[in-house]
Amino acid sequence: MLLLQLLGLLPLLVHLLLLYLPLLIQLLALLVHLLPLLLKLLLPLRILLHALLVHLLALLLDAYTEDEAPDAKGKLEKRTVLRLDPRIAPVKVAVLPLSRNA
Repeated sequence: MLLLQLLGLLPLLVHLLLLYLPLLIQLLALLVHLLPLLLKLLLPLRILLHALLVHLLALLLDAYTEDEAPDAKGKLEKRTVLRLDPRIAPVKVAVLPLSRNA
């Protein structure tokens, strides 16, 4: 029964395939021509983003320091400080905790 149904649809499928085959071939040809152009446009953007991220990481790693400062009792305490170059961060900001774990 299924074979008879498939044989009944066979002329319709052949007709649709012959009707849309030139359109599919044109779309594939267009993609083949556009793909190198897209790759040429996207590669410099990828290189630029990579360079920016590498420089940002280098700046952050260079600015990360460990410092010793006296606490409330006068004892020297190690702290982690991010000292950015004034050209990058011209405004001084302090981020202080609201409570201290004792």
